Amino acid sequence: MPTFIQVLAGMQTRGYVQPEFLELLSRAQLYMVCIGITIQAAVQALQEMRKKGSAQLAILCLINLIIMFIATLLASTADGPETLKHMVGLQSGFLFLGAMLVSGSTTWTCSKEAARRDL
Repeated sequence: MPTFIQVLAGMQTRGYVQPEFLELLSRAQLYMVCIGITIQAAVQALQEMRKKGSAQLAILCLINLIIMFIATLLASTADGPETLKHMVGLQSGFLFLGAMLVSGSTTWTCSKEAARRDL
């Protein structure tokens, strides 16, 4: 959201140069968002697995942890002096989409398991 507001505010000023989409993504700190989303999904899966073990939830939890680990490694070098901003934007964008897909699947599976258990 801060990146989006920065672009909107910049558009109101004279001489503003619109950044490329991938450069914009590199400013958005999507690695940190990925870490937060995947941690939340992994904890949700672990809590649901305590109530009733599920191989599907175990696999989703593992994938969430792998995405979190990759995002942590990539975030540590994303702001370096010789970093290619368009590559950071591309990688963080794809990782964000993957994190959204896997964490959404985890949440949906947890909800499905909880509803099945509560019947």
